[in-house]
Amino acid sequence: MLITVTPATVEPVTLEEAKAHLRVDHDADDGLISSHIAAAREVVERFTGRALAAATYRWASEDCGPYLLPIWPASVTLVSSVVNGSRVDADVFDFDADRSIVSGDFGTAVRVEFATDPGAVPESLKAAIKLRVEAMYDASPDEKETLIKAADALAQPFRMNMGV
Repeated sequence: MLITVTPATVEPVTLEEAKAHLRVDHDADDGLISSHIAAAREVVERFTGRALAAATYRWASEDCGPYLLPIWPASVTLVSSVVNGSRVDADVFDFDADRSIVSGDFGTAVRVEFATDPGAVPESLKAAIKLRVEAMYDASPDEKETLIKAADALAQPFRMNMGV
């Protein structure tokens, strides 16, 4: 389970960029469009497994490790697990930043806290966000499906473990 601890404060697509894409020249819907930008970015992040904005997360798993974090790139700030019924912070763990894999000698119910800082976001992923914003903002049901498919097609090459 992935929980956002500190949400992104800067989006990869600005309000001005989204409004230009939507051909909106008024300010009445700025709050709505801004919330659509954040939602669209979150969907594209989950689809690709790539961070598109700096944020902090808590992720938990009850499986046996090693643990592949759901978003890359990441920097791990804390690993804890349940040992003898109590949550204990791990003093020693290994983190492969290139693959976002956490491993170590843990108990059960591992919890990892981590931060993302993606750097430059590819234009294709920004375009995918804009298409999803358009789908949420003013598309008919048929247009919505087409826009989402187009957004997914733009994001597909950036999915983790799929040749990128």
